[in-house]
Amino acid sequence: AVEQNSKAALFTQIVSAATIKNLTLENASFEADGEFTAGLIAYANAAVNIDNVHFTKKLHIIGRQAAAGFVAHAANSITINNSSIENGNINSTSTRAGGLVAYAGQAVTLTNVKCTENLSVIGYSETGGFVGRAANSITVTDSDIENGNISSMNGDAAGIVSYAGQSATIDKVNCTGALVIKGQNKAAGFVAQAANSITITNSGIENENVSSTDG
Repeated sequence: AVEQNSKAALFTQIVSAATIKNLTLENASFEADGEFTAGLIAYANAAVNIDNVHFTKKLHIIGRQAAAGFVAHAANSITINNSSIENGNINSTSTRAGGLVAYAGQAVTLTNVKCTENLSVIGYSETGGFVGRAANSITVTDSDIENGNISSMNGDAAGIVSYAGQSATIDKVNCTGALVIKGQNKAAGFVAQAANSITITNSGIENENVSSTDG
């Protein structure tokens, strides 16, 4: 376990464009009472490309603000390919949370990403199984969540992305086992809100339970 006051992750900050690949972390745990907490990168100032990175056995993330499995805050674009989380438990006590990314300032591209066994993502505001808030567009392809439990205490919640600032495109994405979504405002299986178009193709949810406190 790692505990710090401001940021906690394998890499606390990335300041220039970076590629992280071919990495496996087993039983990873990161906790912080500060702004950004994640399994891989707490804060990325520049574009990030993640490929073939895996969290096995379990991943435990608890943060006071943005919390995520891979990247808590990505100021630029982020791409995640061929990567996975096994038994993920992500918790933000005061802002947004995402199974993979809590916040992305530019385009998000996710391809062949798997969250297996169980995925629990609990946030205070925007909360998503993959992404809490994508300020720009998001594209998700060939990806899966197994037994997801996604909950927002005071905002929107969704199985894939809570909010997309531009378009949201989802293709060949499946949620198997049980998918439980609880939102204070909006709640949805795939996307709670998008400022532009939402396109969902060749995708499905096996057993969905979606509820919103505000109806």
